[in-house]
Amino acid sequence: MISHGRAGWNAVTTSDPAATANFGATIPPRAEKYERAHEVIQIVQGLWGS
Repeated sequence: MISHGRAGWNAVTTSDPAATANFGATIPPRAEKYERAHEVIQIVQGLWGS
């Protein structure tokens, strides 16, 4: 195993309107953007721990 069980993940929210336009969306307000990011991180951590 290359990482010996260690891994890294950088969860980055975007501020680039062109990036969200690829998904037919617009950039939400800052607070909502970080609430969504927090929720995604919690879900992923829960899946990793299962």
